[in-house]
Amino acid sequence: MGGQLSKLVARHIPLDRGRVVTTAYSRADLPDNLDWGLDPAIAKLQWKLIEDKTIEFLRGDPNAVAVFEHPFATPTDRWVSVKTVPYVYTESDVLFVVNSEWASQERVEQVLVEAGAQQEHGVLGRHQALAAGLSGTIALSVVEELVRTVEAIVVRAFDAEGYLLWLPEPVGPKPASP
Repeated sequence: MGGQLSKLVARHIPLDRGRVVTTAYSRADLPDNLDWGLDPAIAKLQWKLIEDKTIEFLRGDPNAVAVFEHPFATPTDRWVSVKTVPYVYTESDVLFVVNSEWASQERVEQVLVEAGAQQEHGVLGRHQALAAGLSGTIALSVVEELVRTVEAIVVRAFDAEGYLLWLPEPVGPKPASP
C-alpha cells in the first residue's frame, strides 16, 4: 500500500486554487419516496454527479482517463487479478483506470465499486499510455505525468455515502465585485 497518487496530488496540485463541489439537496431534488431515516437515495444522487462528470470528461478526448487509487490494495493481492476493470500498478499501488472506451454509466459505476473501500479517490486527467486501457506495471513517472494534467479530483466523503469533486479555478480574470 503506497498511496503514491495521493502523495503526488498533494505535492503538485495547488488545492487552494480550486473549488470543491458536491450535489446540494433541497426537497425538490430528492425522490418522492425517500425514506428520511436512510440515506441511499442521497448517496445515489452523489454517485450520479461523479458518474456524469467522469463520463462527460472521458468523452471529450481519446487521451482522457479517470484513475482511482485503491487505498488498501497491493500489486501482490490475488483478488486484484480477478477484477473485471482495467488496472495498473506501480511498486506499491493499484490504480483502476477508466478510458474513453469505458465512458458509460455502468462501467464508471463498476470502477467506483471495484476501487471502493470507502476511502478511494481518483483524478481526471490526460495520458496517452494510460488511455490505451492496458493492464500491467507502470513506472511511477507515468503517475507523475498524469498528475500534471489533472482537471478534477474525486474524493469519497460523507461516511462513504457520497463524493466531493475538486475543480481548478477557471483561468482568466476574476469578475469585478459589485
